[in-house]
Order: sequence, then structure tokens, then C-alpha cells
Amino acid sequence: MMQTLLALLLLIPYVQCGGIRFRADPGATSSSAAVNVGVAPMLAIPPPFPMFPQESNDEQFKRADDDKNGKLNFNEFLYKERYHIEAKKNEFKQFDTDSDGFITTSEHRRYYQKLEEESKKMRYQYLSGVVRDFDSDHDRKLSPQELMRLLKERYSLKPKENFAKVFAKFDTHKDNVLDMDEFEFFERNVPYDQFDRVFMGPSAAMPMPMPMPISAPMAMPISAPMPAPMPKMQQNRA
Repeated sequence: MMQTLLALLLLIPYVQCGGIRFRADPGATSSSAAVNVGVAPMLAIPPPFPMFPQESNDEQFKRADDDKNGKLNFNEFLYKERYHIEAKKNEFKQFDTDSDGFITTSEHRRYYQKLEEESKKMRYQYLSGVVRDFDSDHDRKLSPQELMRLLKERYSLKPKENFAKVFAKFDTHKDNVLDMDEFEFFERNVPYDQFDRVFMGPSAAMPMPMPMPISAPMAMPISAPMPAPMPKMQQNRA
């Protein structure tokens, strides 16, 4: 059971972030994922790895002890966890695009360039949706009034008397609206100290977090000790 749970953890390269969800691409490899913009909470779980027979700690040690000397060197120790090995194999395949068994400098660079491009695309899609929700005149820009409504509904913030100066700081084109580039910079640098907090009540929606840049899938540590169970409380008998 524990190995199954650990395998599922290793199979999740990305999680939901800021209303962007991910799904496994049916035509992709087991550890690749395709972006699917949506709003429902969702985890990306690619097709499962092979299920290995349950092993005791001693059986695991013997399997990893490649030279059968009763000791594990560091390389042998890395091979203790089969699901960790499988996760790294799939990660390697994402880098090794020509499948020659090696990761070249260019392949390594292209992999992270692709991640950066996908991250930028996600962020643009997210910001477009935000602007669309508050762009009452449908010009794909935010006026001061539209931005004030956004700040109130998404961040529970109320502008102070200097709001015009704050807006002008981000309005680099000086046309009294924020276009997509200006709004992106604003979202990255919201000057919270220039606004007052507005209590919206317990039913108010919390602002949705911004999507974070995607990083390479990482194998999670799977040998961490489980927390000890809480002791049972003993009742005093009368």
C-alpha cells in the first residue's frame, strides 16, 4: 500500500496553480503533461508505472546490493526505491529528445526553454482571463475604475487618495489604461502598502494565486519516516 501511495506522489509532475489545471496528454509519454486551461481543481497523474512486488526492508537491501558484498555504496543506495528509479527514467526521457541515451547541452537547454515558454503562455492565459472578468468596456485594457473593482473583489483592497499617482506609475504608455503588459507588471508588483484593507465578510472569495513558473519534475523523497501515531487518551474512570 505504501509503495502504491509513493508511486502516485512521484507521478505528479505538476499541481493546480492559480486556476490553471493540467492533464496528462493521452498521446504523450508517461511523465509528460499537456496544459489544459480550466478552473476545476485537478492533479496531473500520467499513466501509472509498473507495480512492483511488495518487498521487505531486507529484500530491498539485497536487490540494491549489486555486488553482493553486504554493503551499499551510494550508487547502490540510490537504487533502493524502484519508483524513484522509474521516475528518473521518465524524467531522463523528457530531456533525451533523440533517444540516444545521452542528454546533450542543447537538449538540456531546450528542455528548460520549453518550460519557460509554457510558463509564459500559462501566465498570459491567466492574465487574459482576469482582464476579461473586469474589462467592462471590452477593450482588453483596465481603466482606473476597472482596476479599483478588481482590487476590491480579488484582493479586498481599497485605494487611498493617492490612487491616481499609483495608477500612473504603472501606466507607462500614459493613456489612462493598463494594457496586458502593464497589468502583468502591476500583478507582479502590487503596492499593498498604498491601499487599505476592506473586510468583505467570511463569504468573500479569496484572490486566486498567480501561476508560478513551471520547474522540472522532481522525484520526491520517499524514504522519509512516517510520523508516529498520536497516543490514545486514557479516560479516568469514576
